[in-house]
Amino acid sequence: MDSDDCYDFCVTAFNTVPESRTADLAGLVMIVTVLTKGNHTSISQKAKDLLNQSGWSHMMEQCLLTCVVVYESSVVDLEHAIDYVKERNYGEFASLMVAVNTMPVTCDDGFEELGEKNLLKDENDAAFELGEITQAIFQLLQN
Repeated sequence: MDSDDCYDFCVTAFNTVPESRTADLAGLVMIVTVLTKGNHTSISQKAKDLLNQSGWSHMMEQCLLTCVVVYESSVVDLEHAIDYVKERNYGEFASLMVAVNTMPVTCDDGFEELGEKNLLKDENDAAFELGEITQAIFQLLQN
């Protein structure tokens, strides 16, 4: 994604939350973390829905199951991350977000390694971008 696309994605994401217009950096970190949790929840659900369809190869089922597991784990981590932002415990927040931001890549890697078509490519790309936005805003907050 080029810088213009990234900017557009960021603006679109924050436009879904009216409070973002007046939020300080800590508020923006909270908003994007909540957005990321919703995004990861949706991806997990989509992977579950796909798994419930019949006719997948064993390899495709493994790919989808991996995505369900990593995104469900991520949602739990994001719940803790939200608590850490509320507490202004940014060290713990940063540690959790490192793990959270690897989830889209882990899901993508499963498809690639098993030679299957990535059915969640667009969703993983969006999740990765949200992670990048979170990191960028968090770094501004830390400076």
